[in-house]
Amino acid sequence: MAKTPPRTEDSNSDTPVTYTRIIHVPSITINKEDLNSLISILEKTGQTPTFGIETGQESLSFTNIQSLGSEKWPANIKQLRFRSGYPLPQISGYIDSPDQFTFSKITLEANNRDWISARTDELTRFLSQHRNWHSIFHNIKYTVVQGILLAGLLIYLSLTHFSQPDQSPFRVISIFGSIYAVMALYAFFLPKVFPFLVLQPEHPTTYTRLRSALKFLIPAIFVGLIVQAILISLP
Repeated sequence: MAKTPPRTEDSNSDTPVTYTRIIHVPSITINKEDLNSLISILEKTGQTPTFGIETGQESLSFTNIQSLGSEKWPANIKQLRFRSGYPLPQISGYIDSPDQFTFSKITLEANNRDWISARTDELTRFLSQHRNWHSIFHNIKYTVVQGILLAGLLIYLSLTHFSQPDQSPFRVISIFGSIYAVMALYAFFLPKVFPFLVLQPEHPTTYTRLRSALKFLIPAIFVGLIVQAILISLP
C-alpha cells in the first residue's frame, strides 16, 4: 500500500509570501540634492529612512539631510549605509568604498512583487543617472587589463631603451621596477584617489586635488606611451 506523502503546507494558509531582490551598485557621485531624490524613493516603504556614514576617523548618522545644512561631507568615506521600513516593505543597502569586488548592494524586501519591481526601476534609474567612471579602478576585470597594458608598455619601452648588451642590469631593474610600480598604483593608490562613492561637496584633501589632476593626466600618459611605442616600432 502506497504511503501518503507528508503534508508540508496548508493550501489555504494565510502566510504571506516574501519577495527579495538585490541591486548591485555601480560607482557613483551624488550630492545632497541627489540624496533627497534617493530619500523620496526610500520613503515609499512608509517609514523615514536612516543613514550612516563611516570614515577612518569618524561616523555620522542622520535621518534628515536638511539637518546637515551647508556642511561639507567628511573626507575619505569608507561606507554609506541606509535603511527604511520595518518590518516590510523594507529597503536597505550599503556602498563600500573602495569596493574592488562589487560588494555594494541594495536589498528590497516586500510581500508585493509589483511594489518591489517599481522601486527597483526607480533605484536602477537613480544609480544610472549618477554613476561615474571610477569603477575602472575598482572592477578587477578593468584593473587587470589596464595593469597589463601599462606594464607591457613600460617593459617594452625599457627593453627598447636599454638595448645595449652592457646595459642588461639596468634592463632587469627597469622591468621589475615597472611591474611593482604598476601593482602599487592599481592596488593601493588609484582606488583611494578615485573612491567607489563620492559625496559632494567634500572636504578638500590631497586625494581630491589629485583626482582633479589625474582625470586628465592618466589618459594623457596612456596616449603618450602608446604613441611613443608606435614611433619606436616604426622602421
